[in-house]
Amino acid sequence: LSNTQLTKTKRIQQGLLGIGELSLALALLPFDQSAFQLVRKAISLDLLSMTLPMAEKLLIKTGCSSLALKLYRWTNGRIGSVPQFLLLQGDLEQKLNNPEAAVDTYKEALKLEPNNSEVHRKLAQSYIASSNRDAAIQSLLQVVDQKPSDFDAYYRLGQLYTDRCEWMHSLYYFK
Repeated sequence: LSNTQLTKTKRIQQGLLGIGELSLALALLPFDQSAFQLVRKAISLDLLSMTLPMAEKLLIKTGCSSLALKLYRWTNGRIGSVPQFLLLQGDLEQKLNNPEAAVDTYKEALKLEPNNSEVHRKLAQSYIASSNRDAAIQSLLQVVDQKPSDFDAYYRLGQLYTDRCEWMHSLYYFK
């Protein structure tokens, strides 16, 4: 086998081990420290699969949302920040009604992918939730610059300018 095939085979083996570790953690419900350690081991074995989102869903369903956040922070700290995981962490922060933490997480993701319109959109939503309308407008302007056909971003900009009684801007983005 070539080096590429060996590497791919190794990644598949790691992925299967990660899923196995996650399955062991599921068997240990209710979720305790040993189960959490198994989830951490699963993620360390299989960082690029669905193990982390699966673990998040499990933790939320068992009422351990704060552990899900710790898991994202641990993962990002262990492997360095990964935009995909930062987005998931920011989404969870937003779900848990912590928009300021979501803003920080999305900003970190933007450092890695400054032209990612999805991150700008989510950042704008978090700014709106934290009552920072000016910053939300700036994020949405980035979205329309990057994706001129994004009608949802135009609509949200129209709403924000309406809230500020800036009728000309509002009309421009609503049309």
